[in-house]
Amino acid sequence: KIQLYHGCRPSEVCQLTTSDIQIIEGVPCITISDSEAEQRLKTSNALRIVPLHNQLINEGFLEYVQGRREQKQKQLFDYKPHGDNKDWSFRYRT
Repeated sequence: KIQLYHGCRPSEVCQLTTSDIQIIEGVPCITISDSEAEQRLKTSNALRIVPLHNQLINEGFLEYVQGRREQKQKQLFDYKPHGDNKDWSFRYRT
């Protein structure tokens, strides 16, 4: 649903970390960046901060993120990069 509501690429969603979900000036946001060692962006213009859609908030996404943090999980989802080029979304295409 993150792709659907936010226009994110599959690889951008697959590589999200729990720290990429932040409250900025009172607004829950997703930070799409390459700040972590294995994160990559398609272009420099892909760097952005996107307000979290209300539907995801209503469906408990922030609670999911908090649960991952409490479990000491760095990655938001259990995807791992694949192959020599470290393709995050090898198995997930739009």
